[in-house]
Amino acid sequence: MPFPSVILAAGDEASVMLYRYRWDGEFCGDTSHISLKDAQDQAVHDYGTALEPWLPLPSEVTNPHEYVVSFARKNGGR
Repeated sequence: MPFPSVILAAGDEASVMLYRYRWDGEFCGDTSHISLKDAQDQAVHDYGTALEPWLPLPSEVTNPHEYVVSFARKNGGR
């Protein structure tokens, strides 16, 4: 899988998915986790210092997947 530009953590208290995308929208894989902390720990393990701080989605976002790809485009694919 290609190296992602952005990661989306989505879920609830029972499970969280990490969705990975490149800045151009190419899907880079997903993984299932038992909690947000577990998902974030996995991202740290996978990406180390390339991982930037987690940001919350704005409340008005209706399509998180489109939003994170757009965010990556606007931020230079980083």
